[in-house]
Amino acid sequence: MSIYKEKIVPMLPRISEHLKSGGSVSELAGILDITPAELRKCLRQSREFSAAVESSLREYRDSIDNAVEDALFRRAVGFEQPDGKFSPPDVRAAMFWLKNRRPEAWSEKDRDGAGRTVPALSDLEEEL
Repeated sequence: MSIYKEKIVPMLPRISEHLKSGGSVSELAGILDITPAELRKCLRQSREFSAAVESSLREYRDSIDNAVEDALFRRAVGFEQPDGKFSPPDVRAAMFWLKNRRPEAWSEKDRDGAGRTVPALSDLEEEL
């Protein structure tokens, strides 16, 4: 029986759980009780396994990105803390949010007709 069928297939749910909770691929060999070389071989040979690993990692990264995005938004607009105190909106968080979400309207650099970036007035002032 192959290492994949013997050690990996029965552990697929645990592997997925490990990766979705922020565990690394490099830790998998230890969890599966195989060598890193054997793990790499299984990832190369099994599209199902490599796709499952990629999917779990993508899901973890997406959930973390969503949590950070939510925290940045709450910080930008203000929020009530668990103890009932209100944290007022943070202007820097709002600026960061807008510059990244709506760069065409909030970027500090303008675009000229040819699509090149033109330094903003604040950039020019720093050069003087």
